[in-house]
Amino acid sequence: FISEIKDNDFIYGKRNFSINMPVLRKLSNTITSKIISYYCDKDILDSQCGYRIYNLDLFKNLNSEEHGYHFETEILLKKINKYSKIRYVEISTIYNGSKSHINNILDTIKFVKLVIKSIYK
Repeated sequence: FISEIKDNDFIYGKRNFSINMPVLRKLSNTITSKIISYYCDKDILDSQCGYRIYNLDLFKNLNSEEHGYHFETEILLKKINKYSKIRYVEISTIYNGSKSHINNILDTIKFVKLVIKSIYK
């Protein structure tokens, strides 16, 4: 990950969705990744993967409004465009049956609000 950031703006982990991923998470990730890809005019393969590294030069003037889980979505919406250099690194897909901290309904509503707010800014 670290060696790749020198030549890229963003390095993202890419999970294999066909291995062990619960159906609702797979559906959610597919939908959110497609929405963000469309908005950014760039293929985003795994928008919900938290395993990532950024080139910090891109964030000198970031006015972040989000905290917690949705901060990562805000970064995608504010800083990625068709010219961004993105590299994906395959990472293990591990689900051990532990309870998720994601609230499907509330987090989906927050995601939609964030996208709409980004479109109209």
